[in-house]
Amino acid sequence: MSSQENLLDRIRKLEKLSASEAKIAELFEESYPLTALETVTSISAKSKVGKATVVRFISRLGFNSFRQFNDQLREELTVRLESPYSHFSRSKLELNNDANDLLGRYIEHVRKDMEETHARIDPEYMLAAAKAMASCEGVVYLTGQGESFSMAHLLCNQLIYLRKNSTLIERLNSSLPHKLIDVSSKDVLFAIARQRYGHQTYRICNWFSKRGATVILLTDKEVSPSSEAADFQLVVRSQGPSMFASNCPRLAVLETLTWLMSSLMEDSVKERSEVCEKLFKEFDVFLPWIYQP
Repeated sequence: MSSQENLLDRIRKLEKLSASEAKIAELFEESYPLTALETVTSISAKSKVGKATVVRFISRLGFNSFRQFNDQLREELTVRLESPYSHFSRSKLELNNDANDLLGRYIEHVRKDMEETHARIDPEYMLAAAKAMASCEGVVYLTGQGESFSMAHLLCNQLIYLRKNSTLIERLNSSLPHKLIDVSSKDVLFAIARQRYGHQTYRICNWFSKRGATVILLTDKEVSPSSEAADFQLVVRSQGPSMFASNCPRLAVLETLTWLMSSLMEDSVKERSEVCEKLFKEFDVFLPWIYQP
C-alpha cells in the first residue's frame, strides 16, 4: 500500500473482514483521526477484542509495526488540526452560543460536514462512479429505505433527463423478486444506506453483486453491511446538531454526480429535456402561473 494513503483509504481497500476486525475498523472510523492517541491496550479494550487481533489487523492495513501505524496517524491528526478551515470551524462553534441563532449554528455544522465529505471522496473516484452510470448499457437501478428512498427517488427523477433506462426500486416486499429477475452484468445499482441499515437494501446489493452488476453505494461508514458488495463506495458522514443527521452532505454528493453525468452525456441531455417539456405540456403537469405585479 502507498504510504500516502490515510487510515480510511487502507480500511476501504481491505477484503472480507472477520467479526473482530470489523469491530476494530468501526472503532478506527468513529475516532478518526484521534485514533492516533490510542494504544494497543486501549484499542483492544474499546473494541473488545484481543491485543493480538489488534496487532494482526494493523499489519493487514500495511503497517510494519504499531509504531509506524501510530506515527502516520499522528501526522494525519496534525494535518487535520492545523487546517485553517478546521480552526475556523472550531472557533465559530465555540463563539456561537446564542440560542436565538440556531440557523447559524446549524449552518456551521453543515459546513463542517461538507468539508469532511470533501476530504473523504476523491474527485477521480467520484468521476469514475459517474462514468459507470453514464456508460451503463443496461438499466441504472436506484434503491434506499426510509429517508434514503426519498433521496433515491430524487436522483431517479434527475436521471430521467440524462439517460433512458433508469428505474427506482419501489418498496415492494413480496413482489420485489419479480422486478429483479432480469438484472445482469450490464446493469448498475445505485444504493443509498446509512445507519440504521435496511434489510431490503442489503439484500438488493448482494443480489446485484451476485449477478455481476456494478454496485455503487452511498453510505455513512467505511465498513457497513453492504460494503462487500460495492464496486464503488462513497462515504458521507454527518454529525449535525439536531437529533436527525443532516442530509445536506448526501444531497451534495447526489447533485455532484448528476452534474458530472450531465457533462458526460451532453448529446442526449438536450433531446431528452425537450421531450420531457413536451410531455409536461401534454399532460398539463404544471400550473401556468406567471407573477403579475
